Amino acid sequence: MAKFVLAVILLMTLGAVVESSNCMWGKKYLCSKYGCSYGCDRGYCWSQCNGICGITFFLHPDKVHYCKACKEWCWLENDREEYQKCSSNDDCRAIYKNKCRGGCAAI
Repeated sequence: MAKFVLAVILLMTLGAVVESSNCMWGKKYLCSKYGCSYGCDRGYCWSQCNGICGITFFLHPDKVHYCKACKEWCWLENDREEYQKCSSNDDCRAIYKNKCRGGCAAI
């Protein structure tokens, strides 16, 4: 029983939503109003996403657009379903809500 309670507490802790301007990747990249880091890296746009950390949305379904306190990310696709190229973080502002081009990976 104690292990179950500990597991629930752990999941609730992971479910805490980053709602401030402090995003997981710090000031090197941009930060959305939902606490998601995004920007340009190696010539392509990327965004923080919710892969395995998204499981905590069962506890907070109203926060599905928020990023969790996990470093999970993906490359973003453009309207032609290709990787979006960029030369600066600002190039990614218009597409940071686009779908991932591939999986959401933890680092």
